[in-house]
This record gives sequence, C-alpha cells and structure tokens, in this order.
Amino acid sequence: MSEQIPIKVIPAEPKASKAIPKKVTIKPADDAGAGIYPARSQIYVRAVKGTMENKPASVFTSSGSIHGGNETTLLTMQLPLLHLGMLIMGVPYSTPSLIATKSGGTPYGASHIGGDNNQNDLTSDEKSICFAQGERIALLVKKING
Repeated sequence: MSEQIPIKVIPAEPKASKAIPKKVTIKPADDAGAGIYPARSQIYVRAVKGTMENKPASVFTSSGSIHGGNETTLLTMQLPLLHLGMLIMGVPYSTPSLIATKSGGTPYGASHIGGDNNQNDLTSDEKSICFAQGERIALLVKKING
C-alpha cells in the first residue's frame, strides 16, 4: 500500500500583467459563477457578463495533425461562451463536406490540418465547411435582427 501524501491547494491570486485590463467596472455580487475560470479569465468574464447573452458565436481551429485535438479544442473554446449566454452555432452533418473530408472539419466548428510545419493549404472540404459555418452564423444574425 502506498503512503498517502496530503496536498494543500492554494488558490491562485491574479497577478498584474499587461494582458489584464487596468480598469474593470464590476457590479456588486456580479461574480457568481465566475469562480471556475483562471484568475485572468475571471476578470474578463466579470467585465462582459450580461453583454454577450443571446449573441451568436462559433469557433474554429487548426492543428498540425489529424490527432491534434481539434474537437477537444473547439469544445473547450465553447464552454466560456455558453457561460456568457451566447448562442453556439456548429456545422450540421447535412453539410456534404463534413462527411467527405479526409482532413479538417467537425460538427463543433471548422478546422484545418496544417501539417507539422504548416505546409498544408486549406482543402476544398475545409473551405466548404468554413463557408457553411459562416453562412449559418450570418443567417442566425439575420434572424435575430429581423
């Protein structure tokens, strides 16, 4: 039986950085639900909370290989957008290129397999998936705005 070693968890404190806004107006008690993010992200989430609700969002990515984590990256990028109340738009399987692709493209968003030295150009399927995703976002914006 291995010896159990107690671990003390120390919460991270936000550190001053050029990437952190110098002045952020936060309403009192407006930080509920922001505690799951890293400190830098908490500042951003608190600053935009309520301003992003019901707005369309879509994500896309690129990696060096087919097993470069494209789907995981896309899903991970969507989580904060969902917390902000945004409307996530993906790419449906009715998009022919999504079924045909031998490179990038997922239902979670467009992706590109650039190769280990970024030597691969966008394939016709990747371009088609990108356009389909953009068209869906544009149609949603049009519907929302009437």
